[in-house]
Amino acid sequence: MGIVYLYAKSFFNPLSIYPIIQTQAQGYIVPSSILFIRKAYNLFWHFEELIGDNFREKIFDKLFESYVGDLLKNIFGKDKVQRIENYKNSKLEDEFFDWIVEDTEHVYLIETKAYSLNLANYQTGDITKQVLDKIIKKPVCQMFKRIKDLESGKYNKINKFLNKNIIPIAIYYNIPYVSGDAYSNKIAEVMNNSDNEAGIQKAIGNENKIEEFKKFKYYLLNIQELECYQDIKSKITLSECLISNKKDKNLGNSFEGTLRKLKGNNCLKSPFLEKEMDSLWNQIIN
Repeated sequence: MGIVYLYAKSFFNPLSIYPIIQTQAQGYIVPSSILFIRKAYNLFWHFEELIGDNFREKIFDKLFESYVGDLLKNIFGKDKVQRIENYKNSKLEDEFFDWIVEDTEHVYLIETKAYSLNLANYQTGDITKQVLDKIIKKPVCQMFKRIKDLESGKYNKINKFLNKNIIPIAIYYNIPYVSGDAYSNKIAEVMNNSDNEAGIQKAIGNENKIEEFKKFKYYLLNIQELECYQDIKSKITLSECLISNKKDKNLGNSFEGTLRKLKGNNCLKSPFLEKEMDSLWNQIIN
């Protein structure tokens, strides 16, 4: 049977093969950030090698940050999710968290990190100190310093958040099981090693005490865990889920384990992704 050209576009979506388009006038264009995030999932290092050092900083970081924002708005509602630009003191050049999610009792301060494990990490399950320094210690130091800046009044327009329970969360692009016990011992070693104290002190600022940093409460999530949280959000709040996953040893202390326990025998899914991918598919075939 030959191709019916009236419907031929349903056979092939060029964005599946070329999720990034290079132009002469505008550099790189990503027509669909959602399609790119999902289709490029296993091609991250290929794009970084192909495009160079600017790939992560100039393209992927911003795309991932935008994607997380869209996901948060879909989970909590647009009125609950904000950007710091709405409150930032114009005289300050320091960055704050990427997204702010506010509910009745809590303020979730979200830091997005478009980090991905490389093939060697996947094959061996071994993550070196150098990798943990970059993907864990640096973001945690950033979160700690920015919260201390908030408490000191540096961001005076958002002092109202201090009246609520502040929950800092780093959300990663592709660090599986980061919320559980898989790396907890190595992370603790990196954070508490006396040889790292000078570097940590520099990262959090000399005005802050390293003893306070060691007591700092933070959470780490892989993006897939946040995507699947939406599937059971009617059963548990995000704060409850973050806390409960640290109590159940049978679940590996992971956020995903808590989600699966609440879901029962049914598979976890992402309503946001299903809706967006259905919409993209309808655009392709119609």
